[in-house]
Amino acid sequence: MAMAERALRAQGHEREAHVVLGGMFQRTGNAQQATRHIEQALHLSTDPETLVRLRVQLALNLVQQVDDAPALIRAEAEASRVLTYPALPQELVVLSRVVL
Repeated sequence: MAMAERALRAQGHEREAHVVLGGMFQRTGNAQQATRHIEQALHLSTDPETLVRLRVQLALNLVQQVDDAPALIRAEAEASRVLTYPALPQELVVLSRVVL
């Protein structure tokens, strides 16, 4: 993973590197590293669609850590931010309320 991290950062696309690394760490079960990279990507993002996708990814990652009460509280907060995001298409808001 360290080699992949160095290679992605060397390409000069820091936000994209954090997105890819967050997904890689999430798939390998390293939730803490995934959270760190997803949060870094959030700090580097300005596009509304990207912000929504990253917040959903962060919320899903935090839900995987539910045995940790602070992580569960953060997951609920992130999910709430996604649901109240003004640019979120109305059909997704309605669907999310049905699912939740």
